[in-house]
Amino acid sequence: MNERIILSHYCPITELPPSQAIKILPEKLSTFGVKLPPSHLRAIYSYFHNTLIKHYALYRFVLTRERDRHQTFGNLEVYAPPSPLPLREGMELEAWKYEQKLAALSATEDEKRADMAHIRETLHTQRENLLQEVYKSTLQEIIQHEIQTTFEILQLKLQKRALILNPPAPYPPPPSPKAQEKQGSKVQKKSSENQQKREEKKKKQKKK
Repeated sequence: MNERIILSHYCPITELPPSQAIKILPEKLSTFGVKLPPSHLRAIYSYFHNTLIKHYALYRFVLTRERDRHQTFGNLEVYAPPSPLPLREGMELEAWKYEQKLAALSATEDEKRADMAHIRETLHTQRENLLQEVYKSTLQEIIQHEIQTTFEILQLKLQKRALILNPPAPYPPPPSPKAQEKQGSKVQKKSSENQQKREEKKKKQKKK
């Protein structure tokens, strides 16, 4: 049996004291359609007293008072990890690093070229719109910036050229010249032995 069922159906705790609540239980049990044996009745009475009546004041306090609700809400944005690429698209670490360096140099070069285009556009706009005095004061600074950017682009081209001329070693590495020579000697020796065996076999056939 559940204590809350007993409270709600057998004893209205908002009106009855514990002494009257104890009297209600035998009355309710006597109305059951099935007559319980004395051992079952004693077990019910014992359970009733050890649970509801023993903590009657506590149940009455908890179940008859409106309690304050304290709720805390928070928003947590969760990002799923990126899906890994297929294994067939993988590459060696050194080759990946090489491609990353090359891509970084290309991106920097493109950025410098964009800066150069912006500088030239600014210079052209100033030539058209600014007065002669302002033009003279800013011309030297713009030209110096253009020279510096051109020099940086040349440095990037040299770095890219150096990377292209020194790619990472292929994997697996090719056999050394000694290994190739040794392999060729083995193949040639085996071919000679096979040729000698065929000739001996022909001689034996002729003798027969």
